[in-house]
Amino acid sequence: MQEDQEKYDEFFEKVKDKLEGIKALVKEYGFEDEFVMSYIGGIYKYNDMGALKLAAQIDFVVEDEDELDELLSAQLEMYRITYGMTPEEEESVPPSLKDTKEWTADDWMKYVGGKTKGDA
Repeated sequence: MQEDQEKYDEFFEKVKDKLEGIKALVKEYGFEDEFVMSYIGGIYKYNDMGALKLAAQIDFVVEDEDELDELLSAQLEMYRITYGMTPEEEESVPPSLKDTKEWTADDWMKYVGGKTKGDA
């Protein structure tokens, strides 16, 4: 079990290094005021009592909780459109929205922004 924990620790340390690399890249290009990020990643593993637990790691680059909420809402909407729709839901999507593979981040933010403004 100790060997597994060392493997998890090493893995998460490498992921942390990659996330710090992303932040350095943002700084290198001068995008500190424009860049947002929300990351959660984890590994499902069994604890000493045999229960399945998620060992997770999180990182954020956001202005405040409202911006995080907007970012997470966009991620959820992107997931639903890309992976999570039932066949019935897919039928109700307008044709202009069905092929989102070529969408840019700007396209997604315009789409999600339009949906969330109408919900308020």
